[in-house]
Amino acid sequence: LLGLSLPPETGSSRICVTLPRARRAPRASPAGAPAQAERPNASPPLRARPESELAGLPSGHGGAVSGSAQAERDLDDARFAASGARWNLACFPSQQAAEKALNAYLYAQGAESVWGHSVAELCRDAGAHDESFAVLGTEAAALDQYYVPTRYPNGLPGGIPADAYTRVDGDRALGLCNALIAQVAEAIGTGS
Repeated sequence: LLGLSLPPETGSSRICVTLPRARRAPRASPAGAPAQAERPNASPPLRARPESELAGLPSGHGGAVSGSAQAERDLDDARFAASGARWNLACFPSQQAAEKALNAYLYAQGAESVWGHSVAELCRDAGAHDESFAVLGTEAAALDQYYVPTRYPNGLPGGIPADAYTRVDGDRALGLCNALIAQVAEAIGTGS
C-alpha cells in the first residue's frame, strides 16, 4: 500500500509517497499443499553499497553519493551538448544535474525520500539546513524553465525546442548548474 500525504507545514504542492520497506512474505499455502514458489522473473534484490562509498555520510544514505556522481555526469553531458550548439539539449541536463545534486544534499542531511523536480523548491528545502542554498536558489530557480519546454514542442507557444534556445540560455543553465553542484560538493564533502 502507498501512503500519500502533503507536507502541511511547507505549503508545498509536492506529494510525499511512503513505500513499504520490506517485501511481503510468500502467501501461506493451504495445509498439505507445496509452498508458493518465488516468481521466476522477479527482480534481483538491490545490492547494498559498501561502507567505503558511504564514508562520512549518515548511515543508509547512499543516495547522496550516487546522486552527486550522476549530477556530475549529467553536467558533463550538458557541456557536450553545448559544444555542438545543441542549446536545448544543454539546458535540460543542466536542470536535471542541479536537481540530482540537491537530492544528494538532502539525502546527506538525512532525508528518507526526496520528491519533486523544481530546483527552486529543492533549494528552499536545502535552505532549511544551510542558508546558502536558499540564497543560491533565488538565481538557480531559473533552471526550472528548462524542465519541460526544452524537450517538448507543446511546452512552447510555437516552434520547436531546437530553435527556441540560444547560447545565452545554454551558458546560463551551465553556469547555474555548475554553481549548485559546487555548493553541494562543498557541503557534503564529495569534491568537485
